[in-house]
Amino acid sequence: MSAAARRAARPGSGVLGKARLLVPLWIVIAPGCAEDPGDTALDLELTPDPNLNTVEQVASAIETIVLVLDSPDGLYPPGSERVVGNLQIKNVDTDDEGEVVVLVPVPDRRLPWIRIRRGGLPPRAPLTIRVTGLARGGSATAIASGSVEGILFEEGEAVPVAIPFDLGPEVRPPRVQQVLPPDETNASGCVLDEVTIIFSEAVDEASVLADGAIVIVRDGEPIRTDVRLAGSGYIATVVPTGLSGVGMLRYRVTVSTSVVDLDGIPLDQTSAQDGNQPYEGDFQLTCAGP
Repeated sequence: MSAAARRAARPGSGVLGKARLLVPLWIVIAPGCAEDPGDTALDLELTPDPNLNTVEQVASAIETIVLVLDSPDGLYPPGSERVVGNLQIKNVDTDDEGEVVVLVPVPDRRLPWIRIRRGGLPPRAPLTIRVTGLARGGSATAIASGSVEGILFEEGEAVPVAIPFDLGPEVRPPRVQQVLPPDETNASGCVLDEVTIIFSEAVDEASVLADGAIVIVRDGEPIRTDVRLAGSGYIATVVPTGLSGVGMLRYRVTVSTSVVDLDGIPLDQTSAQDGNQPYEGDFQLTCAGP
């Protein structure tokens, strides 16, 4: 995806549709609530991780949701392919069985509630539910996804199902995904020779190596460091000078918002907060061993 497309895709209660296949499977879509049709059903709620992206950011970036219902044992045999409105039975994976595919519009930039009424689906077959969000502008580019497995209908009940649903890292701003060694692990001899920072996507080398981009502080004072970025652009290795302690090693790692990805998008550790947020992590390591 180009930088312009990435920027365009980045974020900033009635029944809308109901269709019937040759088997009595019904999909009810309601943007603000899920009205109870008095049937055995699954009520799907798409739940973005607020540390990655807000509901509003996800909803404003996507135009259509592709919902796929599957099962380890298959739902429909070959030859069952059908298209009825925005619902389809077709094979969309590597097996020979047919899955249920539903195209769900996101017209009001709000994530919909989706009700799946069991109808003719196998009553005790565990379902795999996959959701993909397509970017606005008719590009059909997948920029959000989520899935759950082992979902079962309960007779006479509408079972709530939360599905993690987040924008992909190629759309979100870069963030620190992991720092090694982890907090509350051991630093042999109470000396730390290096700190590894793993980013969610490739970042620009010059921005990482710039003064103040990555800072390690011990006892309130920054310490001297040498920073290297791996060729992939995902992993920065920080070699500190004199990062040691007595009995316990405590320090803070800060990664500035001056760090940018390959498209120049600045780091934002917590998208749910206004503005770009730096990464700040406090670490406390034990000092067992020689």
